Parts: sequence; structure tokens; C-alpha cells
Amino acid sequence: KLESVLGRLAEEYSQSRTAAHKFAGQRSIPLENDQVRVILVPPPEEDASAIGRTTLVSYGVKIEAISRHLMRVRIPISLLEEIADKVEGISYIRLPYQPSSDMSSEESIKVSNSLRGSQVYPQQVFLGVISEGVELTGASDYHDSGYKGQDIKVAVIDIGFNNLTNSRNNGELPETVITKDFTGAGLETGRDHGTGVAEIVYDMSPEAQLYLIKIADEVDLENAKDYCIGQGIDIISHSWIWENTNFTDGTGLICDIANDARSKGILWVNAA
Repeated sequence: KLESVLGRLAEEYSQSRTAAHKFAGQRSIPLENDQVRVILVPPPEEDASAIGRTTLVSYGVKIEAISRHLMRVRIPISLLEEIADKVEGISYIRLPYQPSSDMSSEESIKVSNSLRGSQVYPQQVFLGVISEGVELTGASDYHDSGYKGQDIKVAVIDIGFNNLTNSRNNGELPETVITKDFTGAGLETGRDHGTGVAEIVYDMSPEAQLYLIKIADEVDLENAKDYCIGQGIDIISHSWIWENTNFTDGTGLICDIANDARSKGILWVNAA
């Protein structure tokens, strides 16, 4: 039931604490007080409610987050194997997935934002400054005809919205943006990628209602998707890649999350 790298970590820890920490450092596995953050996966066709929470707590496990199908916890390294064997409702224990950025999309954001302020369109002075992409893509023609994203809800799901306050104060984003942080680390920590994406969305659809949602892993992503469904979101923008989480055939957990959003009427726009 243990991912092989976790099995090796438990084996190293049984030899010595030093050996375990050395191995964790080599594999870039964060440890805190001899605990490791992992994802608990229930059996197929089951959801996270099948996992024995009371038993986990009795082992000293810290439950950090629960989504419909997953649970993120911190487990003492010394108890990994025992918990895998004895706690009900667990079919697999693995490290969290980590989203990675598409560098070309990041460069596109940098280029777009570097052009911001170079041109101000008189008909849209309420925006302050607008990227040249609005004119180049023909979006300004739609704006002139009155199509500015009104009555549309757009969610940007990202791992960081640093400098969000500055963007609001400078008029690059409206004060009406709605924010949600599923990480607990604070919306304006980490990278500013999400802020850059949101600024572009705002330029292209200045009257759309923006939702900025911060995540860190697949548990947060599933919760963010369910939140979007509950909020009646029309479009999700998610410019991140989840490598090695499927066979690139449209199957797997991340694809299931996106497909569920689509089945509820949400257009999911993702980096490719």
C-alpha cells in the first residue's frame, strides 16, 4: 500500500533518523518533526469518508485537508507501514502530486505584462492600463460592441497570487475579485503567476466576475473544483501541468477532476 519511495523512507528510518533525513533530502521530500506529508487514497469506487479518521488520530496523525476522494495528512515516518496495514479504508499511501509550470506560458505572461501600460485605450479608461493583447486579438472590437464578459464568472486556479494587493491598488485588477485559499498559507505567498493570469483575464473580459483560488496539490485542486461548481463558475483557467499523474490519455485523477467540472457545465481551460 505504500508508494515505493515511502517504503524506502520507512526502511531508512528504521536504521537511523539521520539516514532517513539524508534520503529525504536526496529525494526532495519535506520532513517536519520526523513526519511526512502524504496522500491517503481510498479503495476504487469509495470516497475519503471510507478512511478511518478516528484511527488515524489515535496514531498521532495530523489531518490537514480532505477532498471528496482524497485525504492529506502528516504521518510519523515510524508509523507509515503500520498505518498502511491497519487503518481501514486506505488502499494506497503516496506523496502529494506537485503541479509544474509551462515555461512558455510563464514567458507569455511576462511578455504580456511587460507591454502593460504601453497603451491606454480611451474607451476603457476604467481599466487604467491594458495589455496590447486586447487589440492584437481583436478583443477590443468585442468590447466596443458591448461584450465585456458581463454575467460570466471566471476562476483562476493557481499556486500563487503574490502582489495581488498591488495589482488591485494600481487598477490592474478590480476590488470586486473574490478570493479563496485552500492551502492555508496565505493567498499572497509564493509566486505571482496567478496574479499575472488574472490581469490578462481582466483585460480581455473586464466585466467578468473573477475568482482567484490558491491551491498546492491535488487535494486542494479537487476542493477548488467543487467550490467552483458550488459558485456557478462558467470558466476555469488553470495554467499548470500535472506531470506523471496519468498516461497522457485523458485518464487519471487530475483528468477526472477536470472532466467532472466539464460535466457540470464549466469550461476548463488548461496549459498544454
